[in-house]
Amino acid sequence: MKRISLGAGAVLILTMPVSAPAQSQIADTTRAFITVETRQPGLPVFVDEKPAGQTPLQNFAVTAGEHVIAVRRNFSASWLESDWSERVQATAGDTITLTPKFWLGYSINSEPAGAQVWLEGNWEGTTPYVLRLPDDMRAQVRLVLHNYQSAGFEIIPANTGGENLPQRQFNITLAPVPSPLISLTYDHEGDASRHRQRKWAMIAGGLSLVAGVGAVFLKQEADDAYAAYVVTGASAAREQYYDRAQKYDRYFGAAFGVSQVSFVFSVYSFLKSIR
Repeated sequence: MKRISLGAGAVLILTMPVSAPAQSQIADTTRAFITVETRQPGLPVFVDEKPAGQTPLQNFAVTAGEHVIAVRRNFSASWLESDWSERVQATAGDTITLTPKFWLGYSINSEPAGAQVWLEGNWEGTTPYVLRLPDDMRAQVRLVLHNYQSAGFEIIPANTGGENLPQRQFNITLAPVPSPLISLTYDHEGDASRHRQRKWAMIAGGLSLVAGVGAVFLKQEADDAYAAYVVTGASAAREQYYDRAQKYDRYFGAAFGVSQVSFVFSVYSFLKSIR
């Protein structure tokens, strides 16, 4: 500011503009940037439970400090699976690059049960067994049981777009080692037992189908309630949606478990009926 005398005591005050720092310069001292890259594009990304866009997410601006970054998978066929999330500490001016890794559970059953599960030559456990692998991993699995012929199969992941779901359940029947002694005796009592086993197989199969359909419905209800919870701002309403999501998720878990057990029992009864 400059003061110039004009005489008779008058003073003219000239105000010179003072340049302020650019907005981007101010923002850079308080913001950090988040980049999220995934194998599958188009997955929804949430920052502190608020939608932030889809993968690949590039240079999403956040305030410096702690944030929770979450990525929701675009398909889920089991309650054992969960969405990816991570808590990060963002420093002003930095760019944090995140690469989420999703895992899939593969249910492996054998008839008879108790077979050893070998993954790429490494022992993992015994059937029934849930094998958890990265969602992009292709693997060779072999089942080994004493006095039975070993059996192998390949786990093939979904494609990068996620349109095709990978096979998630494997039910393997192991053939016994051939014996030189073969009985040709017709057994009437054994025939009646096979008839009963076929009857139980049909009942268990129907129960598995009903429980499976119910599980799909309950899963959809849980997902809808959680989606409403994420976007709802009112605290009371959010709590209601969260409780509803938890309730239907528990119901889904129970229905899914009944479906799985019934399916295994139906397969077991059917195999018993054809022996």
